[in-house]
Amino acid sequence: MYPCAGNDISEPVRAFGELYDTFLFVDLKYCSVSKVPEISGWSEVRGSQRRFGSVNSSIRFDQDGQSKFRVVDPEWFCSDFINETTGRRILLIRRRGFGQYALHELPDASLSMFMHRGDSTGEGGSNVFYLANRKTSHKPISNLLDLIKRKMKNPALIASDGSNTGISKLRDAANGVEAIDSFTSHGLKWQLQQASGLISSRTKVWEVSPLNMGQKI
Repeated sequence: MYPCAGNDISEPVRAFGELYDTFLFVDLKYCSVSKVPEISGWSEVRGSQRRFGSVNSSIRFDQDGQSKFRVVDPEWFCSDFINETTGRRILLIRRRGFGQYALHELPDASLSMFMHRGDSTGEGGSNVFYLANRKTSHKPISNLLDLIKRKMKNPALIASDGSNTGISKLRDAANGVEAIDSFTSHGLKWQLQQASGLISSRTKVWEVSPLNMGQKI
């Protein structure tokens, strides 16, 4: 799963298309007239496009006690892609809406990889800290890292360029402050994966597993 992905679809598919069968990208910018993503080495399977949900629903405000929050009825754009060399077939899903709610839709212990990069607190960024446990007055969007841990398999991968995270080691690794191969944080062991296949040198891919191997992530 990759929230706040925007048009950053091609590189993750090319990097991990041989590992995973389903790719879920989430962004508010997706709409019914979105173009088919161009992915080098992959082609959309003709006739495989499917669309579900509310077409171009408007963002509105709802209320939880004294707190107001934004909601939008989600829409899903699904299509199959095939690797032009290997013939491998994957499902690519673009979900219009907020990534926090998309996380809640996933079954527990089902997520193989979580990616979040290129985000910020301003200048058009989401201001959402997925890799952190920030409390808000609206419970579904609070403590997102704990939510991600519940949704992930054991072990799983997390890709981050240090954007909007409460984990200083992720920022330090992305910024080249120090060479970090592994660390522990939030009840997880983080182990750097040397060959991520991603072009951006800032984006680091980590294998995560619980410190107590008898626990779920």
